[in-house]
Amino acid sequence: MDTGMKAKCDDPRVLRSKAAVLSATVQLLREVGLGGLTIEGIAARSGVAKTTIYRHWADRDQLAFESIESIMDAPLLVPTGDLGDDLRTAMAALVEGLASASWAEVLPTMIDAAERDVHVLALAREFAARRRAGLERRLESALDTAELPAGTDVELLVSQLVGPLFYRRFVSRQAIGAMDVVGHVDILLRGVGHPAPPMAPVTAAPCDGPTAHRPVTGRVASAPGSG
Repeated sequence: MDTGMKAKCDDPRVLRSKAAVLSATVQLLREVGLGGLTIEGIAARSGVAKTTIYRHWADRDQLAFESIESIMDAPLLVPTGDLGDDLRTAMAALVEGLASASWAEVLPTMIDAAERDVHVLALAREFAARRRAGLERRLESALDTAELPAGTDVELLVSQLVGPLFYRRFVSRQAIGAMDVVGHVDILLRGVGHPAPPMAPVTAAPCDGPTAHRPVTGRVASAPGSG
């Protein structure tokens, strides 16, 4: 990127306009879904001209996915040297987001649209690839360090880790916050030959969203040196 282009991108007015457009897009996705979303509606809600919107985004669908990413935290996966702990932390963060974050409210409309529109489907695949990239890198590094057995299917293991969480949130409508995340991760790791630590009982927090139920008892790994 040349200096002139970078200066333009860093212009506070440009940043404010983009933030207003992204915020308006999220609001409208929550209200009318992707099917009812229009650039005209976004312009009216944000106060940003259509020409300006098209200067930054190729189309409505690209803008919709970027708006969702703008309200999602970066995937929480900081390698600590302990694969089990890393995955438990990452899955707990995902559970919290699915249970209470605003992005979880708008994701279903994008999933529905991807079933009906090949352009949305392509964008959805790119979106999903970006979101799971950190998890894939952590599992690939675990292969390199022999934390996972040689031949472990990383793509399949990623699906097995996150798939049940999305199933509970969007299909079975069970309490996400009450899910035994530690047990879920440890069962999968045992299944691929990774030893799991001993576990102690703990009561999981309830889901804050529309699928909330009473808390259930889960388990967490005993911290080293905790006795």
